[in-house]
Amino acid sequence: MMLLNFPYFVNKDDLNNSSKIEGVTIKSVYLNNVMVTYMDFEPFSKIPLHKHVHEQISHVLKGKVEMLINGEKKILYPGDFAVIPSGIEHEAIIFEDFTTIIDSWSPIREDYK
Repeated sequence: MMLLNFPYFVNKDDLNNSSKIEGVTIKSVYLNNVMVTYMDFEPFSKIPLHKHVHEQISHVLKGKVEMLINGEKKILYPGDFAVIPSGIEHEAIIFEDFTTIIDSWSPIREDYK
C-alpha cells in the first residue's frame, strides 16, 4: 500500500492529546497494525486495574512506576520494560515524580487515536 502525504517523521509535541485519564497525557502515533503512545504521568496518578485485547510493551523513560501484572508487582525505573500479553489484568501507580512511559500496542487502540 502506498501512503500519500503521510508524515514519515513526527515530533511528540506535534501529536494530539487523546487522554481520558485524569493526570495522564497520552499522545499517539500509529499505522494500520501498530501504535506507540507517549504517556506523561503527573505525580500520584494511577491507571486502575484493567485488561484489554491489545498486547502492550511499556518502557519507562523517566520517573518510576509500580506495575501490577497478573498478580505480580514490581517497581520500574528508567530503562525498565513491562511486557503485557493480551487479556492480562494490570495497573500502574505513579509515585511522587513526574513519569514518562512509552507504550507499544498491537493492534492499535482506537480509544487512543
